Amino acid sequence: MKTVLGINSIRRIEALWVAMCFVACFTQAQQKDTLQLQEVSITESRYRHFNTGNKTIETDSTKLEVFRQNNLADLLSQNNSLFIKSYGSGNIATTSIRGGGASHTAVLWNGFNINNPMLGQLDLSLLPVSFIDNASIQYGGSGTMWGSGAVGGSIHLNNQQNYNKGLSIETGSSYSSLNNVQQNLSLKFSQQKWISVSRAFYRDAKNNFSFYNTSIENSPLIQQKHGEQIQYGLLQDNYFILNRHQKINVHVWLQNSNRAIPPNMLQASATAEQADRSFKTSGEWQRTGDKIVWLARSAFFSDQIDYGDATSIIYSHSEAISWISEVESKINIGTKQLLNAGLNNTLCEGKTSSYINNRQGQNKTSLFASYKYAHNNDRFTAIASIRQEFVRGFTVPLTYSAGFTARPFNFLSLQGNVNKVYRLPTLNDLYWNPGGNPRLRPEEGYSEDIGCSLLVPLKQTIFKSTVSLFNKNIGNWIMWLPASGGVWSPQNIAKVLSRGLESNSSLAFHIKKFKLILGVSTNYVLSTNEKAKSENDESLGRQLIYVPMYSGAANVTIHFQQFYFNCNQTYTGYRYTSSDNYEYLRPYTLGNMQAAYKFFFKKYTLAASAQINNSWNCAYQVISQQAMPLRNFQIGLSINYHQENKHQ
Repeated sequence: MKTVLGINSIRRIEALWVAMCFVACFTQAQQKDTLQLQEVSITESRYRHFNTGNKTIETDSTKLEVFRQNNLADLLSQNNSLFIKSYGSGNIATTSIRGGGASHTAVLWNGFNINNPMLGQLDLSLLPVSFIDNASIQYGGSGTMWGSGAVGGSIHLNNQQNYNKGLSIETGSSYSSLNNVQQNLSLKFSQQKWISVSRAFYRDAKNNFSFYNTSIENSPLIQQKHGEQIQYGLLQDNYFILNRHQKINVHVWLQNSNRAIPPNMLQASATAEQADRSFKTSGEWQRTGDKIVWLARSAFFSDQIDYGDATSIIYSHSEAISWISEVESKINIGTKQLLNAGLNNTLCEGKTSSYINNRQGQNKTSLFASYKYAHNNDRFTAIASIRQEFVRGFTVPLTYSAGFTARPFNFLSLQGNVNKVYRLPTLNDLYWNPGGNPRLRPEEGYSEDIGCSLLVPLKQTIFKSTVSLFNKNIGNWIMWLPASGGVWSPQNIAKVLSRGLESNSSLAFHIKKFKLILGVSTNYVLSTNEKAKSENDESLGRQLIYVPMYSGAANVTIHFQQFYFNCNQTYTGYRYTSSDNYEYLRPYTLGNMQAAYKFFFKKYTLAASAQINNSWNCAYQVISQQAMPLRNFQIGLSINYHQENKHQ
């Protein structure tokens, strides 16, 4: 499997590098004076300012470091009670939040939605953790902030750095018992007025593992075949302080993936292969005044997929392009009020031989605004937001939201929100030939959350607990159904009601250099079809397929000086594989362990890590007939060199 970058991609990269060099030279010229500027603080995004009332979960820096040799799907599935729909090691992985599909989760990179506009979703197995500085999950609807698709929740991935930290070089490698090897390299220059971060990774994964084939009599133990994968990528981040009030940043992300798609349990062999090539670049200008912060940002994304199967004689090429431009302002009104208003334009285009005329596009323009009020040292905070999107050929509903957080006592916090949400049909939904339906209407509905949080510090112990109730009612739900001539076509046929209860609790003991954390999280999600598709529709009132009603996780974490250990146990309940709920996959429980130790030698840090995945050797399936590995191991080693600036 070989993939070569196209001439257009190379030209884009060359042009971007020239632009960055020009900006760098301009910034260096600005640094010739000896004026010592005060540190310019990072202005938080509207995700930080205006998510009041939403449940959010941050991934701590230690877990990001331990999983640096893994992909985002591994990180989220092992450290949250989030259900990841994985087709196997090295294969596609998507997420389901609160009973929604993959297209109901917005994945944002530095504030830009990077979901493929043709598919409406993103393969999380393609995102390396080494390219991420922080990751968080926002639960519930957030369409007023992020537009179409932010129905069940959103995943936020960001690249952020601190100025004036000197030179840092890090290299790392890992080896897995699945015969998977990965190498990472990172080079950071952090000065008073500029930062340059270069990252690269290379992954050669054979994905060799054994599994019990339950589709064959006596469930024999067999070896997975045709599952190899090669991935490599480059990420360049640049941050510049132009003066006391202005700064800019530029990001370039280039990545290739070539993988063989393994057979399922019902197939004796497979020949399908897929190549994914992506080019992402974004830039942002920010001006900070005494009362107003101005932001202007733009991004260009190109995602190409080449699929081929010699057995079925299927070969296809597709390219999805997105160009996003946005301007916004944040206005401080006194000390208690904050106003945010902006304009977003997103132009997306899909190119494939399966479209009429081989090309279809969509232009979306949105106006959005948010108001935040904080009273009595943030003991009570309220927000109200509104967004209107304009798309030719669609009547897009006006979306709005309101949320609050109240702290009547230091140990107790109450929060809640109400959101109007929507999702536009994808380009494939509209224009796929045969089967696309250009008469589709946007999905729309409401999402509500209410919850409370406890924080009880007791000498050397801290207890935290959050309980959330949610409800989501979505109409015009798009489903692909068989039509005349055996052709499948999408229809606005379903109405889905999702409701449930979530809890997250932890107990932390801290004694000098020893820290023990015990954590438990639970999910109850009832997501049912409330509208019959036909006269004798047996899916009415039934749980949606591949939405576990019960799931949860428990973990034990130990920090002692430079030693880190974590053991987590996840439970995933029954998942129905037929809409009438007569067919299902059995529940499974997975144990995973991670350990790491750091050695310090003056300017060098040596970090060793080990992981045991599926510790109890559980035979399970996340997706029907898709093989998952039994117990497997991974070890890693990284070396970091750090030299502080002489003048701090």
